Amino acid sequence: MPGYNAKVIVCCDPNSGLESIIPQLRGRDYDVVHAPSVFRAVSMHSADPAKVVIIDANDFGEKDYEVFDVLRESLPEVKLFASISMGQRSKTPVLLKRGVEGCFLEPFYADEILSALDRALRPAGEGVAASTPADKLAALGRFARGVAHEINNPLTTLSGWVQILVSETNDDDPRYDTFEVMQQELDRVAKVVQDLLAVSGQPSPQRDQVDINAIIRGLVRGREAEGVECSSQLGRSLPKVYANPDQLRDALGRIIDFACTQMKGNGELQVTTRSDRAEGVVITLRASSASVNDETLNNMFDPFYSNNGEPSEGGLGLAISYGIIKGLGGTVRAERDTDGLVLTLSVPAASAPVEQGT
Repeated sequence: MPGYNAKVIVCCDPNSGLESIIPQLRGRDYDVVHAPSVFRAVSMHSADPAKVVIIDANDFGEKDYEVFDVLRESLPEVKLFASISMGQRSKTPVLLKRGVEGCFLEPFYADEILSALDRALRPAGEGVAASTPADKLAALGRFARGVAHEINNPLTTLSGWVQILVSETNDDDPRYDTFEVMQQELDRVAKVVQDLLAVSGQPSPQRDQVDINAIIRGLVRGREAEGVECSSQLGRSLPKVYANPDQLRDALGRIIDFACTQMKGNGELQVTTRSDRAEGVVITLRASSASVNDETLNNMFDPFYSNNGEPSEGGLGLAISYGIIKGLGGTVRAERDTDGLVLTLSVPAASAPVEQGT
């Protein structure tokens, strides 16, 4: 039974994203109390004990850690959780050493916190829900975001413990290399999680005004250095777009790589950009002499799709690009013309047009 009627103290600043989960927790039959500080949380717990305390640890100072230690040592039965932003991820090992059950990595969704609390409070011997990450992966396109967030929190906790092991081991210890390999593999899993979020259409929270022409120039130069024949005609008066530049570069790079692959060493990649009042920035890629059949044209953006009957070596490949562009509010279209393959992408404009050159 979700919630178990347990009392939960949510300790955070009124402007914290953590406060937004309080209605969802109450809807899950948790008795939730908001505390504006760690000191207040301890006071509330003393007056009316809680089973769970969730703390926003982003702005933790030494005094907060001291009170946190008192809470942990005097109330060992309490389930303690902490929320931190990506930029504060280095605090994870410190928090784990001080006894938290786990860390919620922002930006988070209520479902991931609800799942963690339900697991922590589930009576011994009670069965788990039938739905598993494996079940969700069977419908990747629909559940990618949920799966990614289910993975992200335990992944952050594991990574924190490995960082502790590395920091407490001398580099001449035979276990040191093993711990470093473990961290590298966890980083690889973290990248897969980010790819799943991209597939689900969730853009990176770290966005800025981006010059698409600048990204296109760099990508085209890279393909030319690899021997691909390219030409470009980039709009001179082009609005910038709101996006994470690395994420957008990855999306465009994957699509350009696909177009180049379809040309099989022949033809020319033609890239144009233009401004459109309704669509924002429009990017057109023409891969001359590219031969694409109907099946590939209709399924190329599906996760793990391959036109040879085998699992795609690119894995999430173009599905990531599609998710990133759609997550920005844009569109992606693929079609054939008499000369080859045409890919058309649009991304909403961030502001009025600015002169950017060609």
